[in-house]
Amino acid sequence: MSTAPSRHAIFSLADYLAREEVALTKSEFFNGEIVAMAGATMAHNIITTNIVSHLHALLRRTNCRPFGSDLRIEVANTNSYVYPDVTVICGEPVPGKHDPHSVANPRLIVEVLSESSESRDRGRKFKVYLKLDSLKEYVLVSQHEPRIERFFRKEDGTWTMSVVESLNDWLQLESVDCRLAMAEIYDGVKFDAPSSPE
Repeated sequence: MSTAPSRHAIFSLADYLAREEVALTKSEFFNGEIVAMAGATMAHNIITTNIVSHLHALLRRTNCRPFGSDLRIEVANTNSYVYPDVTVICGEPVPGKHDPHSVANPRLIVEVLSESSESRDRGRKFKVYLKLDSLKEYVLVSQHEPRIERFFRKEDGTWTMSVVESLNDWLQLESVDCRLAMAEIYDGVKFDAPSSPE
């Protein structure tokens, strides 16, 4: 999801949660900094809807359930609250330590990249997500080309990275034991034609 610049003021967690209760738009919280979330493009919305709907169908008879971008994740040991584009929870949702309306046990998180959010999704948010003991897989999806980067946490705690770049290929999600066709993830998305060399 795209993000708008914050004013770098320092807020307490109580201030943030009180604001979120009445706010018309969502904001994320990073150890005292509130970052407002901007609107998403049509391609962004199509991709997230495709992923959630296909995961819902694939995981229906398992103990895992996908959620869209309204689910707030608490990362208590970093004093952060974030809204991933797609989250999968397996088993019962664990309420946040400091906020019962947040959850603390995502197994899979997907972020759809945009110009305004990409550096944060690859940097600050990824660092925050790494502190989630429950997180096994982190996926970054381009909305401008068929390209998906997948980070998977192995049993020894190290992370591996793989890339899928063809609409004829599949995205294998090891954390929830299923795979999504790239063509289904990008169904309905129109990519800009590459510019021809002069």
